[in-house]
Parts: sequence; C-alpha cells; structure tokens
Amino acid sequence: MDPHRPLSPNPARNGGAAEPIDVAVQSSGRRSFWSRIATRRSRTAALQATLQSGVPAASESLHTRLGSIEEKLESVEASIDLASQRLETRMLQFWEIEEQLGLVSRRLSELDASAREVALRSARISKAVTFVAVLAVTILAGLGVLLALALGFPSGT
Repeated sequence: MDPHRPLSPNPARNGGAAEPIDVAVQSSGRRSFWSRIATRRSRTAALQATLQSGVPAASESLHTRLGSIEEKLESVEASIDLASQRLETRMLQFWEIEEQLGLVSRRLSELDASAREVALRSARISKAVTFVAVLAVTILAGLGVLLALALGFPSGT
C-alpha cells in the first residue's frame, strides 16, 4: 500500500473489512444536567409567582418540598464551606511547615560548611603537629649524636 495514496471511503479497498460507523445519535430521552438545573430554577420562579397569586394547596405542597430541598442545599453549602475552611487551614499549616523546613535546610547547609571548614583546619593542625614531632625527634637525635661525640672525644685530649 502506497503511504501517499489517500484512503478510499470503501473499507474493503483500504485493506480491512471494517464495519461502517453509525454516527446517528440516539436520544436517551434525558436532557443535560445543566439544562435540567436551569429548568428547575425557572420552574421555581414560576412556582413562586403562582403561589403569590393564590394557587390551590397542591402548589403549597410543592412549595414545602421545594423549601426542604433548599434547606438541604443550604446544609450542603455549609458543609462545603466548612470543608473549604479546613482545607485552607491545612494548606496554611503545610506552608508554615515548608517554611520551617527551608530554614532548617539552610541552617543544615551552614553547619555542613562549618564542619568542612573545621575538618580542613583539623587536617592542617594534624599535619603541623606531625611535622613538629618529626622535627623534634630529628633535633633530639642530632643532639644525641653530638653528645655521644662529645663524650667519646673529650675536648682536652
């Protein structure tokens, strides 16, 4: 098959026996969530307008049901507000911990640099002490040789 050749609308000619795709949309009989909410709000406004005009008791039961739904909605909103406040508190605590960790990290890096400097100075002092010890041993050995020579050959003879 030539990669530059356009595909044919016939699936059998494209190398496969694929079924044609049915693009017809089947209606489920339900409207979208947002359109249902918008409809409920418009119905609520219409219901309130009819209640104010003096419609019979059936509308009053609908109004009481609507009132209970609104109360539930308000309780849900209150719980969401509470959860939001808790989340904000947790985020602030997290932010404070992060700042403290940053300070600890900086202090740790300062201590690490100080420890390296102390180790370097300690190594220098150790080398100096070793040099002084070797020098002292050499000087003492030289003095011992001189003393032995002085004792072996008295100066008056």
